[in-house]
Amino acid sequence: PLVFALLAGLGDTAVGIAAPFVAGKMRRAEAGATSAARWLILLGLLDFTVAIGVGGLSNPGLLLAPVSGPSGFAMTQFPLVVIPAFIVPNFAMLHLLTWLRLQER
Repeated sequence: PLVFALLAGLGDTAVGIAAPFVAGKMRRAEAGATSAARWLILLGLLDFTVAIGVGGLSNPGLLLAPVSGPSGFAMTQFPLVVIPAFIVPNFAMLHLLTWLRLQER
């Protein structure tokens, strides 16, 4: 659905574009690098939350379900269900582990 594609796609793009710059700051140990990394982690987790929420609500019969056009029903069927059910939670755990690793600095 359009609402899912826009919100999830724009969030993924924004976080993905920012990530190499933050990684470069971390590698060079620049001032504020840890803070930038924490913000990026939070934005990544927010992006996951928005994508899963909007994706779920855009299923047929729910709040954001499109009147016409494609629905989010395909994401409830294998193999696409692997993305929200397995891949996203694993990436969220990686974000949280990275946050914990930053606490050691």
